[in-house]
Amino acid sequence: MVGAPAHAWLSMQDDHAALTVLRYRAGRGPVLVRYNDAGHLPV
Repeated sequence: MVGAPAHAWLSMQDDHAALTVLRYRAGRGPVLVRYNDAGHLPV
């Protein structure tokens, strides 16, 4: 969501202790790999 309009960030739901993974490579922009991944947490 890099470059998204400001109002788009207000509707995102984040879980506590969830993981977000970004991949950075030389010469390229960032890539969102995972967002709000809570699979590592117990039910």
